[in-house]
Amino acid sequence: MKSDFQERGRVYFPDINFHNFSEVEKQQIEDDIQNDFSVAYKGIVQLPGASRLGVYCAYKYYLNLFYKIKALPADTVIQRRIRVSDKRKLYLLTTSAFENKFGLL
Repeated sequence: MKSDFQERGRVYFPDINFHNFSEVEKQQIEDDIQNDFSVAYKGIVQLPGASRLGVYCAYKYYLNLFYKIKALPADTVIQRRIRVSDKRKLYLLTTSAFENKFGLL
């Protein structure tokens, strides 16, 4: 959010005031995102095998990023970039491939 909002002027949640970003606004966004993840997973498991791995891997990456953001206070989220480490990305790719190959989705 910091980079998108402060440096690029991008706003993905137009009803949220990022100049006074609080836990209330953060929770509103988290609720919306959690719902999106729930719906997305239902669609991913219905994808053909050739398409599923890439989409599922991206899903797991963004879900992991979402969990990191949820664990942080609103002021931290607005002030610094939150990222997933390269080591964690490799782990997510590996486990996604394993789960996809063995039908564990």
